[in-house]
Amino acid sequence: MRAYFLAVLFTLYIRFVGWTSRIRFIEESPLPEKPFIYVFWHFHILLLAYSHRGRAARIVASTSKDGDVSALSNRQFGYRIIRGTASSAKEGARTAAKIIRVLKEGNTVALTPDGPKGPRLSAKKGVAHIAGKVGCPVVPVAWAAKKKIFLKSWDRTMVPLPFNKAVVLNGSPMYIDKNEQVEISLKKIEDSLNSLYARATGYLENT
Repeated sequence: MRAYFLAVLFTLYIRFVGWTSRIRFIEESPLPEKPFIYVFWHFHILLLAYSHRGRAARIVASTSKDGDVSALSNRQFGYRIIRGTASSAKEGARTAAKIIRVLKEGNTVALTPDGPKGPRLSAKKGVAHIAGKVGCPVVPVAWAAKKKIFLKSWDRTMVPLPFNKAVVLNGSPMYIDKNEQVEISLKKIEDSLNSLYARATGYLENT
């Protein structure tokens, strides 16, 4: 019941922010053909639930209580949910197998490389392994807003305020070479996401 109540509040709040704000959506490059993986930092998770609704993406939600809230809320925005966790090597492998299967069926998946519990802004091996295994591109996403607050959570979740101005930025697709060292692939993902956030902020300041 608590998860359902929080999910309803979250959904209503984000819809209200979306309805009362001017959100500029920018795609730096055309989206690749499916399947592909959207990646974004965990602290960007809120506004993207609204901005990318209707794109038939699969969202990965952990099996924790926070994951229950995320799953219930994201279903309200039309997303289908993949439940999984990386709490152990065995469970992480099972979750990766689920995601790989969904991608091979031709679907789009959204992942937070530093989720569900960090370290913040540090990409984990799973996203590089999955992208390399399937051979699909990774599309980085970031957003910036004039008015926002940061929660005191591990990821310092960025919360957009109502009656706002925001920019949501889809970056250029990246391909992960399965033969490349994992550390190199993860550095590319981290640099791309950090650069994209800086560019989203720059776009916002110039509008």
